[in-house]
Amino acid sequence: MLDSNNTRLGISVSRKVGNSVLRNRLKRILRETFRNSKYKSLGIDLLINLRPIHNNDEAIYEKNLLSRFRNSLQKIDNVKI
Repeated sequence: MLDSNNTRLGISVSRKVGNSVLRNRLKRILRETFRNSKYKSLGIDLLINLRPIHNNDEAIYEKNLLSRFRNSLQKIDNVKI
C-alpha cells in the first residue's frame, strides 16, 4: 500500500544518452539528489525521462541535469496539490 506522505521517483534514460556507465551514473546522481531533498514527502509520483543533448561533455551534462532537476522540484513545491 502506498503511503500518502512518500513520493515515488521513476527514472527512464534513453540509450541515446550514452553507454550504460553514463546512464547509470546519471540515475544514481538523480536518486541521491532526490533522497537528500525536502521533496520526498510530497506524496506524489515523479517520472523523469532523460533524453540526449547535443553536448557530449559529461561534466556539463551532469551540471545541466542537476540544475534542471532542482528547478523542476521547486516548481512542484509552488503548486498546491
